[in-house]
Amino acid sequence: MDNYYSEARRQCVLVAINCTNPGGTCFCSSMGTGPEVADHYDLALTELRGGFLMTTGSEIGEELAAELPSRAPSAAELELAELKLTRAKEHMGRKLDTTGLKEMLDDSMEHPQ
Repeated sequence: MDNYYSEARRQCVLVAINCTNPGGTCFCSSMGTGPEVADHYDLALTELRGGFLMTTGSEIGEELAAELPSRAPSAAELELAELKLTRAKEHMGRKLDTTGLKEMLDDSMEHPQ
C-alpha cells in the first residue's frame, strides 16, 4: 500500500452517514457496500426523528463519542434505526448483477476504457 495514503488514512477520522432514503439510481446493497457502513469507520450516524443514532467503529470513534453530548438510545430508537436501514435496503432504485464482476474487471485492466 502507498505509504503516503496509509499515513493520511491513519491521521484522518472517518464519519459515515448511514443511508435511510436511497435515490432512484442507488444500488449499494447489490455491491454489499450499504446502505449501512459495516467496517473501517470511526463514527457512524443514522438519522432518526430529531436526531441521530451514533455508533462507534474504532477506539478513536469511542474517544470522540465520549466527548460529544449524547445519551444512550432507547429501545424504540434502536428499533427505528434498524427498520429505516432495512427499508432502505429493500427500496434501492436499482440492482446490479455482480456475478463474475471481479473476474471481468481483473481481465480488463488494459482495456482502453
